[in-house]
Amino acid sequence: MDKKKKIALITGICVVSLLLIYTLLGFFGLPYAIKNIAPKYLKDYNATLFVSDAKFNPFTFELNATNAELNTTSPLFSTKQIDLKLKPFSIFKKLVEIDIFRLDEPKVKIARDKKANFNFSNFISDDNATSEDNSTSSINFALNNAKIIKGSFSYSDQNLTKPFNVSFDDINYELSSLNTKKNSAGSHIFDSNSSLAHKIDLNGDIKLNPLKIDGNVSIKDFSIKPVAISFIDNDTLNLKNAIINLKINYALKADENATRINLKDGFLNVKGLSLDEGANELSLGELELPKFDLVSKIADKTEAALNLSAINLNDISFKNVIS
Repeated sequence: MDKKKKIALITGICVVSLLLIYTLLGFFGLPYAIKNIAPKYLKDYNATLFVSDAKFNPFTFELNATNAELNTTSPLFSTKQIDLKLKPFSIFKKLVEIDIFRLDEPKVKIARDKKANFNFSNFISDDNATSEDNSTSSINFALNNAKIIKGSFSYSDQNLTKPFNVSFDDINYELSSLNTKKNSAGSHIFDSNSSLAHKIDLNGDIKLNPLKIDGNVSIKDFSIKPVAISFIDNDTLNLKNAIINLKINYALKADENATRINLKDGFLNVKGLSLDEGANELSLGELELPKFDLVSKIADKTEAALNLSAINLNDISFKNVIS
């Protein structure tokens, strides 16, 4: 065997060996690390991680994990399925690109105890020292498509005047075309049911540099009572109840000269408002703004123009006791 054939043979063996190692590490090494090594690492943070199954394809760069759970002092995160697809070769364009990120039935539970400690505090460093880095990163980030399917979120706070609990169920959220290289924070579609509101819908687009946010929001049967009893001092003001319905188109533009906030085709309905301050009581059967627009500019001089088509008031009662 001549020298050239030997070099070709050795090169071929090296390439095949590296490919075999890469394949084994991809198909078996990464899933093993997710299921066995990551949980051991998280024990240092007093957290437990469980993943029922994990798969990674090193040729299509797709990661799938099922029945993942992360717990600290209480359940923090769980999901039925995680799907992730990467585009690793975009790194040569100085772009970290995620093609698909999908969560099926994720559950996030945030809790704060009476000592003001959150159930994710284990992951927050106690070191307050900061280091300055004046260098700017030339690496951009892109997320082509992200989905949350039938998710839920709950927040419990025991460190307020009265315990506060809120939950959002049937969360469906989709994000597309997030790309920092193109100064785009993506298009967003969100809808959910909540313990505070019967239905919350949000659609919007976000652009960066200059900042531009526009879209529309719809809130149906938002009950202010759970918020009021926890965040408002009842010794001074007691907001007993109010149900709010809102629909609005919004646009925000901000640059170095001014910030412009515009609201268009707004609808606001408030029912059953009841509040008292000491001996003074106010009740309102219904307040409705069937259509309103707001044009504002915030700069050295603030300008604002509000256009109301009508103000409808029903069943107003005011009681003032003079001692």
